[in-house]
Amino acid sequence: MTSALDERYGTRQSTRRDRWGYLVGAVLLVVVIGFWAFTTFGPDAEAQVSTSVVNFRVADDGEAIEVDYVVTAQPGTALACTIEATSAQSAVVGWVVVELPAAQLSTQAYTEVVSTVQTATTVVVEDCRVR
Repeated sequence: MTSALDERYGTRQSTRRDRWGYLVGAVLLVVVIGFWAFTTFGPDAEAQVSTSVVNFRVADDGEAIEVDYVVTAQPGTALACTIEATSAQSAVVGWVVVELPAAQLSTQAYTEVVSTVQTATTVVVEDCRVR
């Protein structure tokens, strides 16, 4: 059947231009994958940071909370962490961005006061990013 189709429609011979096109496409694909791998896993990839709220206390008037939390990061890494307080209805009632200086130890404990507009029932360290 292939020979009948070849006789009817003819065959096309591979040209030098076709081979160059495939080569350029393959090189471009390798460059894109290499760039992605370098930016994702390379030396400047964002450091691993973990956080944990140890305890929090609501002020008597309910307009502030004091949060004790622990941050684990690569020693010498300055961080910016967002602490968020929510109400029983899951509404955000207070938040603050705290800039933490570079520490010599990988795990550090901190205490921060967060002003709130209502009584908070839950507190989380929402995000910590390398500064």
